[in-house]
Amino acid sequence: MPSDPTNNDKELLLQIAAGDETAFSVLFDRYKDKLFTFLFRLTGSADAAEDLIQNIFLKLWTSRESLEEIEHFTAYIFRMGRNMMLNDIRKNARESLLLAEIKKEMATEQHSLSDPCDISELRQKLQEAVNRLPPQQKKIYQLSRESGLKREEIAAMLAISPSTVNNHLFQALKSIREYITPYLRGLAGVECFVTLLRHIAEKK
Repeated sequence: MPSDPTNNDKELLLQIAAGDETAFSVLFDRYKDKLFTFLFRLTGSADAAEDLIQNIFLKLWTSRESLEEIEHFTAYIFRMGRNMMLNDIRKNARESLLLAEIKKEMATEQHSLSDPCDISELRQKLQEAVNRLPPQQKKIYQLSRESGLKREEIAAMLAISPSTVNNHLFQALKSIREYITPYLRGLAGVECFVTLLRHIAEKK
């Protein structure tokens, strides 16, 4: 039988480090509301705050064996929440820059369908890149880029937060570009890839 956790954080952490799920539930209940208030003030988003709380406690559980080394848990968990929030901001900023770059290239691209580009080969490489994505990234990419759903719609469909959708989409786009880049040759190759992206968008 699981041990009865005490009200002391240090004792709870020792029990969690030993794999006590009951103690972990007590710790979660003790801090979830405080964390939500703190993170909601920082992000201005209930969805983002909830998503961060899930990630915080997931990380705590997966690294539970090291919890007994923590001396001041309250300061530790709030610092963890703030750092995760800042990491999300940086990830979203990188995604925004990446998407802005693609949109700019697509907006300025002037080639027609008669461009000397092997569109069929690029389509094949794009599909190969998509197929190599982890299942969740692939699903989110397809819902966004192939089905044209907004991030809020994808979040509702998959029961995740919009920020999680953003993170998966950013990683998917990054992986796709890294996979396809070796097949591009100079400026002409880049322009051909942009043309492919535009043709895909026009077919939606």
